Amino acid sequence: MMTSQLIENHRDAAEIYHDPLDLPWAKHKKQVQHKFKSINKNVSYDIEVAAYFEKRRLRNVTGVKSKELLLWPWITISSIFIEDPSSGKITFQVSNGMSRMLPTSAFELEENKVLGQEN
Repeated sequence: MMTSQLIENHRDAAEIYHDPLDLPWAKHKKQVQHKFKSINKNVSYDIEVAAYFEKRRLRNVTGVKSKELLLWPWITISSIFIEDPSSGKITFQVSNGMSRMLPTSAFELEENKVLGQEN
């Protein structure tokens, strides 16, 4: 399946909103979980996901959680950013300031994005 078709399929499952303060958010019918296979990470997207958009940065993210280890609870992501695009790395930060850098290639579109759901 072509990338543009994958994007359209995922857009169909969400309603995108914008408020006057430039806070875009998406509403889904239900919580969605996705596994990024190349880095073996599970991510949970709540019914509503919101963030402030800046150049190469999402800040004050709400509704996105990552499962770090089997024994740990879900960790809420507060910021996502790319300091240096040439590094090929993206940083995920939690509210206490801890962060983890991962390869941007791990977040390229995959054909089977949603756990248990095929496109």
